[in-house]
Amino acid sequence: MTADELLRIFDRLVNLGVHNLNLVTPSHYVPQIARALKEFNSPVPVVYNTSSYEKPETLRLLEGLVDIYLPDLKYYDSAPALKYSSAPDYFEVASKAVLEMYRQTGDLITGEDGIARRGLIIRHMVLPGNISQAVKVFTWVRDNLSPATYISVMRQYTPCGEAKNIRPIDREISSREYSIVREKISALGFDNVFYQKKSSAGEIFIPDFNLEGVDLSGLA
Repeated sequence: MTADELLRIFDRLVNLGVHNLNLVTPSHYVPQIARALKEFNSPVPVVYNTSSYEKPETLRLLEGLVDIYLPDLKYYDSAPALKYSSAPDYFEVASKAVLEMYRQTGDLITGEDGIARRGLIIRHMVLPGNISQAVKVFTWVRDNLSPATYISVMRQYTPCGEAKNIRPIDREISSREYSIVREKISALGFDNVFYQKKSSAGEIFIPDFNLEGVDLSGLA
């Protein structure tokens, strides 16, 4: 779609009463998105929802345009990053990106209604057999940002595609694994932590990606 068509979708969503405009995995369209956001002057927070595997120079194009950064920190060590994402330099790249996001927006700020207005929420999806990555990631966050940083310790991992044939990620995370992670995170001293229930994992939550909502025929 064109930047103008994107602007019309933004307008439609705001008119429907959304709390934010959530741009998911948008890194490869940043120049176009930045131009659109400069024109739009959004009345609701703009969320940048990312894997964090991107350059600080890219993120600087969004300074003043994005209100809330929602980055993943998927791995700390290069071995699982290589094995599962073919990106052995993942943490080296992603940690620099997260520091740039934090520089732009700082700690999370919420309104009286509890809804996020500006800032940073760092997510980590705990993988089965890889709970040490969660501890290492959030130890880095505490030491390099702040224990006041909002973090999301996700339990929603659901094996799909080729992952169903790769151990140990061919299964959901166990209750024992998640319990250990919670204990370790608590010991790190974070004040603002989101946890998930066991029921958050499952193929029922995986969308069909059928482009529903992207039909532009009614936007003219």
